[in-house]
Amino acid sequence: MADSLHKNFETLRSIFDEVLRMKNSTGERDRSEEFTEKRKYASLLFVLIKKVNRMVKYSLRSGREDLHREKVRVDSNRLHLQNLLYEVNHLKREIRYCHKFKSQDEDIELVPENEEPTENDKELMPTNVSPLSGHAKHLARLERELNLRKQLAAQCKELLNTKQQVFRDIVLKTEKLTSFAPSLRTLMKATRPLQEALQVPMDREWKLQQLVQLLPRPLYLAYMNIHAIELAKECDVCVVVLGCEDDVRQLELAAQTETIKSGASSDTDEIDVSSVAKKRKTHGGNSELLVDLMQEQRKRILQPHPLEVRFTIGNGAKSMDESIAVKLRYFKRLGFITAATVVSLSDADQSFADATLTQDVLKYLNDDDMGETIPVPGAEYELKNINMTTKECVEYLNSKDYGRPYRWLQTMCCIEVFNEISDASESVVVPEPPKLQKLIPDLIKSIQHLWTSRLNLIKQIRALVQKQIDLYLKEERLPTTRPACSLVQWTALTYEEYLSSAPYTDCELINGNQLFYRAVVVRGSAKMECLVSISSKFPAESPIWFICIYWNGQHNAANSAAVKSMEFWTNSLTQAMLQHPLALLATQLVRTMYSFDIFLETEGPLYNPVEYHREKHYIKAFAKRIRARPYRYIEGGTVNTFKQ
Repeated sequence: MADSLHKNFETLRSIFDEVLRMKNSTGERDRSEEFTEKRKYASLLFVLIKKVNRMVKYSLRSGREDLHREKVRVDSNRLHLQNLLYEVNHLKREIRYCHKFKSQDEDIELVPENEEPTENDKELMPTNVSPLSGHAKHLARLERELNLRKQLAAQCKELLNTKQQVFRDIVLKTEKLTSFAPSLRTLMKATRPLQEALQVPMDREWKLQQLVQLLPRPLYLAYMNIHAIELAKECDVCVVVLGCEDDVRQLELAAQTETIKSGASSDTDEIDVSSVAKKRKTHGGNSELLVDLMQEQRKRILQPHPLEVRFTIGNGAKSMDESIAVKLRYFKRLGFITAATVVSLSDADQSFADATLTQDVLKYLNDDDMGETIPVPGAEYELKNINMTTKECVEYLNSKDYGRPYRWLQTMCCIEVFNEISDASESVVVPEPPKLQKLIPDLIKSIQHLWTSRLNLIKQIRALVQKQIDLYLKEERLPTTRPACSLVQWTALTYEEYLSSAPYTDCELINGNQLFYRAVVVRGSAKMECLVSISSKFPAESPIWFICIYWNGQHNAANSAAVKSMEFWTNSLTQAMLQHPLALLATQLVRTMYSFDIFLETEGPLYNPVEYHREKHYIKAFAKRIRARPYRYIEGGTVNTFKQ
């Protein structure tokens, strides 16, 4: 159709061109007929072009209508597909919600399935129902749980009403007791002579109970547990609370004042800082003011609670003249408790017990707990604020006679301590702390055992200082002949003096926590010097003797096999080999003196002039090529024979 239209247009254009040429030519009249024919033909072409134009418009309109119908159909299909996609996404989202669904009753511990329903549940359950299964069983359990909770809620409401009634009764009785207190005080004052006559100090007990109520929580727990042990008579212990009630009130008032000051605004802090800076300028830039402030802060942080708990442990079931008292002090800002000992000895032992014997024996309870560190978390941070190290804090506590912050002491008072782990890469299982009802009696018994051992050591030292060697040797198997040598000196030494006197020292056996003594034994021109180190676990661990003989030179274990054998014979003695509990040191000394006699009597004939002769009976002075002396002895009636 478009081609025919173009052809008609071309034909009409050619006719117009021919007519124009013909008009421009001279023979226009002669061609009038031809013009008429051309005009008719052009008119017919116009009709044909109009027809074709109408046909084109009709085809365009029908095409637009078809296109519109197709667009409507496509839009309808697209909308339907979008609806389907939305439905799919919605279903997927609902499926995810279903997968993530968690019922609120999953966190509730429901009634067990095997438990038989109660009478109330049976009344609520429908009759003539088939056995439940699946979801219906779960709904039944939920229903039973709801009924049970309703019953418990009713019981709780009833208990709350009872509690309110009891509280009202307590208030009423408290008011009556308050009104009764003045009359009771008057009665107590009137009956004070009767109390003194009957030796029933009621006022003292009441004052003690008032002090107990003012104790901080750790000291209160320690007091109550030890007091329970005292009442149960499990150990020979007596506990008291020392301090002044007024000091506690002043401390509480000071703490409240400090709390109010700490809640001041930041502007006030800036004013205080500026005033301190001005004071520093007026003092010529000196730091005296800051030093005073630091000293005041140290004094406030290192100040213990005014009340102290002191429990006294006696020497078994004997008199309390020989006792040890442990005083407990609580440092609130640092959060730990310290323990120090107060020793009470008899008059006979007091003059011979030096400072090393009466020192704090609590640090020997555990080998890994010497009280030289602070095991409480947070204390080190507080000490950093006052520019003080842990070592300096422990030294300060010792100088003030407050004692040491032992780890077992914090556990006894329910104070949390951190666990020391040697290797952080290894996972260490922290042991569960023991119960207080077992821990505290064991600690008191350990302290009592340690104190009894220390008392036995003091008595043995007193006997040796007084040169009463045979005081505790009556029950032991010893030779009947007395040693020819004699003890002339028994003195205490410090660790530094011991190290300077001993040519060599075994570092594994000797440390600064032991007790050191020097014994000097003389026979003629020969002198034997014995350095004795006594372990803190005495008498479980025997004292170690170091022997040095000064006669024709110096003889010790390093240059003489005989002296080495003497040391072995002396140090091999243990408490289990003896009968008397106080004979260990004296028996070791007697063994050493016999060994000294044998050494001189066997070595004396080898030198001229002969100073020492053979006075004891020996089976053999020497055995083959072994230069061993006959230190051991056998009983042979009235004559004691020494053998190798």
